[in-house]
Amino acid sequence: MIKLYTLKQQKKDGEQNKGTQKKSSAAQLRIQKDINDLSLPKTCKTEFPDPDDLLTFKLVICPDEGFYKQGRFVFNFKVGPNYPHEPPKVKCETAVYHPNIDLQGNVCLNILREDWKPVLSINSIVYGLTHLFSEPNAEDPLNKEAAEVLRSNRRLFEQNVAKAMRGYKIPQIENMGATLDQFDTIDFSDNDLRKLDGFAYLPRIKSLLFNNNRIVRISDNLQEYIPNVTSLVLTGNNIQELGDLDPLTHLPKLETLCLLMNPVSTKPNYREYVAFKFPNLRLLDFRKIKMAHRKEANDLFKSKRGKELLKEIAKKTKTAQPGISSESNETGATAAEIVRIREAIKTASSLHEMERLTRILQAGGPITDEILNGSVVNGNAMDTT
Repeated sequence: MIKLYTLKQQKKDGEQNKGTQKKSSAAQLRIQKDINDLSLPKTCKTEFPDPDDLLTFKLVICPDEGFYKQGRFVFNFKVGPNYPHEPPKVKCETAVYHPNIDLQGNVCLNILREDWKPVLSINSIVYGLTHLFSEPNAEDPLNKEAAEVLRSNRRLFEQNVAKAMRGYKIPQIENMGATLDQFDTIDFSDNDLRKLDGFAYLPRIKSLLFNNNRIVRISDNLQEYIPNVTSLVLTGNNIQELGDLDPLTHLPKLETLCLLMNPVSTKPNYREYVAFKFPNLRLLDFRKIKMAHRKEANDLFKSKRGKELLKEIAKKTKTAQPGISSESNETGATAAEIVRIREAIKTASSLHEMERLTRILQAGGPITDEILNGSVVNGNAMDTT
């Protein structure tokens, strides 16, 4: 009797479970087929956060050519119950400067709108999206500003795309004269700077922050542009050798210096070298330089062994970094011409004049009286008529 009852109960439970199982919808059946038939380009891959839910997934596109080369763009697909009679909802999760993708991630692709047909598939959408990155369409834009730039100035469009793909990180310091020397502190953290230079004459600046950049080199003449800096924070950069810090010794009022998470901070005799080279420095990596420590550093580097260490440090100093040349090579001007134009920048009577002279210094070529006085621009005589 017990076995008979058990068998009856199992049969009853089985019938109940069978009745509660949901049948696959038409959308699920179709998306299963589409996924099985996917033929992805080498620049694409799919991701399924929930392997049991094929109606929600991500498409990752990594273009290998064009404006968006080396980018990584993630699209979120949501397939509705009326698929394939209605297209999936597709949004771009990656911020991108693109005429056919707006800042909210909406995508302007004809087959996702009026041109959708049930015979089309996920594969069709994938190829449509990849085509947007190889051939952005300025004639059917969502981002009208990007479309206008693409039509009128492809070079500027390319620069804007690159800036957006860096997360709008700046690669160099420029146009600082536009600040009108109104700030005591400026924060350049979390950018893409590789060289510490490019300042206009800013005597008011006291504190500069450069956390998490890629700085490998420091200009030799910072003291001429930011003479009153007292605090310089360079945490998380790529300064390599002790001798690479020497340009900072010319900043007469520097009292606080932070080089944490730079290779240089792991060098032997790092704190002793800085204490010796920077007699006015009070804090190094947020630790006070004590008088006893400074005396030990002076005794070390004034000894015979210390002098040998200084020679070794000088040999290791990088006089040039890959892709970065010295200022004289960058400008093509002589040392005397460089000094002359710097003096002119300091005594400039207006912001416009300061910016003009700074551009001349950065542009390259000899600096003649005509160029300095503004009667010649880029080697051509100005039209004064």
